[in-house]
Order: sequence, then C-alpha cells, then structure tokens
Amino acid sequence: MGFAYRSTSAIVVRGGFGMSHTPWQGLGYAYNYPVQTNITFSPLNSYNPALNDSGVPETMAQGFPAATTVPIPTDGILPNAAINSTWNVVNTNYKDPYVMSYNLTIEQNLGMNWVGTMSYLGNEGRQIPASYNLNAGLIPGAGASGQPEYATFGRTAATNLLGYGTTSNYNALQLRLDHRSSHGVAWTSSFAWQKAMGWVSNSVSDGGIGYYIDLRRNYSPASYTSALTYAQSFIYDLPFGPGQAWLQNGWAGKLIGGWKVAGILHVQTGTPLTVLANANQLNAPGSSQLANQVAPFKKLYGIGTKPWFDTTSFTQPSGIALGDSGVNIYSGPGLFTFDSSVFRTIPIHDSLSFELRVDAFNAFNHPVFANPTTSLTSASYGYVTGTAGTGINGTAGAPRALQLAGNPSLLGNIPVTAEAIYGP
Repeated sequence: MGFAYRSTSAIVVRGGFGMSHTPWQGLGYAYNYPVQTNITFSPLNSYNPALNDSGVPETMAQGFPAATTVPIPTDGILPNAAINSTWNVVNTNYKDPYVMSYNLTIEQNLGMNWVGTMSYLGNEGRQIPASYNLNAGLIPGAGASGQPEYATFGRTAATNLLGYGTTSNYNALQLRLDHRSSHGVAWTSSFAWQKAMGWVSNSVSDGGIGYYIDLRRNYSPASYTSALTYAQSFIYDLPFGPGQAWLQNGWAGKLIGGWKVAGILHVQTGTPLTVLANANQLNAPGSSQLANQVAPFKKLYGIGTKPWFDTTSFTQPSGIALGDSGVNIYSGPGLFTFDSSVFRTIPIHDSLSFELRVDAFNAFNHPVFANPTTSLTSASYGYVTGTAGTGINGTAGAPRALQLAGNPSLLGNIPVTAEAIYGP
C-alpha cells in the first residue's frame, strides 16, 4: 500500500509499505541418500571402457543402467547410513521467508528545473533461511566430546539443519538532486547512508552460521553492505549545430552538431572485514575463531608490498575462548569508477535513424582493490593481493575498456546493433 500527499504546490510527501514472500531457498533437502543416489562406473585404466557392477563393460549404445532402488524401512531409519558423512536435515518447522519493506519520501521543487528528494527506507526480513550445524561443537576445548551427536551416535560429521529461520534488516537515508533537461544539461546526484544487518549474508545454499559458542556474534553487518554510496550522472548536449548556440549553419555545424556527452560516477566506501585466527586451540568443531583486538583498527592504505591496515592490532587468542574482535565491523578499500559516453543520433528518414556512440568503461583506468587478507595464519595477512571484479564490460575493478557501436533503428522501434570492444 502507498500514499501521496501534496502539502504545497512545491512539496509532495510519499510513503509505502509492502510485504513479499518467497518459497523454499535451494534444493539442499533433495541431496540426501536415498532421495539422491550416485552411480559411478570406472574403467580399469584409460584405455578400457567402464565396467558395471557385474564386471561387464558399459557403452553409450546400451544406454544408462537403471538406478539402484534403496529400500526404506517402515521406521524411516536407514541401517547402513555412514556416520562419517555430512547429512542435511529438513526443518519440520520451516516457514517461508518474507520481507516487510517501507519508505517515506519528501520531494520538493527547488525552482530553475531542480528537484530535491529526501527518503528514509528500510526493510525487515523474517525467517531468512540459514544452514545450522546441529552437530557443531558447543564447548570450547572439548573437541568431539562437545558435539551433541557424538556421545549417542559417535558422529563428528556435520548435520546441517536446512531452513533455520533468522532475521535481517536494512535502513537507509537517501538524498537525490535532479536537474531536468534544460539548456542541454540533465543532471542527477544521489547519496545513500545505509546499513544492512543479518545472521547470514547469503541464502541457505551458501549462508551458514559460523560462531556457535556465542551465537549472537553471527548477527552482524552483511558482507555486501557499504555505509556510504554516491552516484553522479549527467547528459550534455554539445552546443553546436542547428538550433544550438554555435555553428548553427554550414557544413561544420552539420558535422559536429547533435553530439551528446554522458557520464556516470560511482563512489562508495568499502565492504566489511572480519579478522580470523587459528581455530585449533579453540577446539570446537564447526566454529570459526576470531582474533583478539589489542589496539584500535588503523588503516594504512598500503597496496602490494605494504599492508592495508595495521596488522599488530590483532593477535591470536590464548586459551580456549572465542576471540573478542567483532564480525564485519571494519571495512576494506572503497570503490571509484567513472564510465563515459559520446554519442549522436543521425536522422536518415522518417522511419530510419542511426546512432553512433563511443563508450569508455572505467574511463580513468582506476583500479578497484579487493579486500585485504584477514586471516592471521595467511602469509598475505593484511595485504591487498588483487582487484575486485573481472571483465571489460564496466564491472568494478576491471581495467578501462572502449566500445564502439552503431545502432540503426528501423521504423522507430527495431534496433540493430553492431559493436566492437577494445580492452586488455
């Protein structure tokens, strides 16, 4: 539901609320034996065909053999289930996850074709699925003896409860300034101050609880959150050619007239960091170990041969306690990218036009560095060893790429594109 209220001739207030549901996340529940069984036929060596269970060669001409049928006892307990295998358990109390989203926006006409917008928006997630190891060690230093299934079944492998319901939330203050196209210029500035929190940052397929000794530690800033984001875009009609301020007549105006320049600037702070330590002394299977923080976190901004942050601020915990540092409370390198375009639409006929354009992705060839290594046991601890993103299509971290394109438009709505991309 939503509403819009015009408080004055220049101010509009808008708000809304919505609720979205989603079905089961992933297919992990169907991977267990005997729901899924794997049949493998291996050859004696690289020169012979694979042999089936009877020692007879299998060929594609014979087709795939029938799958093995697994008898399931009436009590549902498989007598030959291997205790050293990882098992998935479906949560019988599972509920579909849902998100409640809300926003409140004030938009004001500032005059001279400028419009300002201020918004508060957020969402609350419920029953967000996570993978929870029912057999994780709950007692520091106890090893296998601290695993709930060890005393009864002798199991030390993980028993993952699928669909363990958690919560999440996102809150943001967003500001926007728009300049409607006038005098050949259209302009949009956007800024967001935001934070996303949750128990996991991904879906049940790859989002798991990592700290069982102090379960509350798992509720932390999401791994993808960035506190501050700024985006700037513009389109500028060059003032040359018919109807413009300069070179309205003559061949020069026709040649360079009609060209437009556009650009998008994207700047944001870095994504979160968690400093991990060696978990051997913690001796709680299934739990990760956090480092102890002994000094304030200090960014050194080193790249390559110099550390990105002061590595002496964290140490390996002594004893069998969980480290005292926080989860995802600090941030890594930020992001800066600028994409630009120069393009012109050339009218050929009432039903035919041709657009010629040159696009430069990451036009300044500015590197976007990945987060530094945050494991105390790594040889590269504290160092940035690569960039974020790959490819030449404007992905963050990719080197500069140039794209030349010609786009004929037939009958006004049938585009045909020819492109040439240059990049490393």
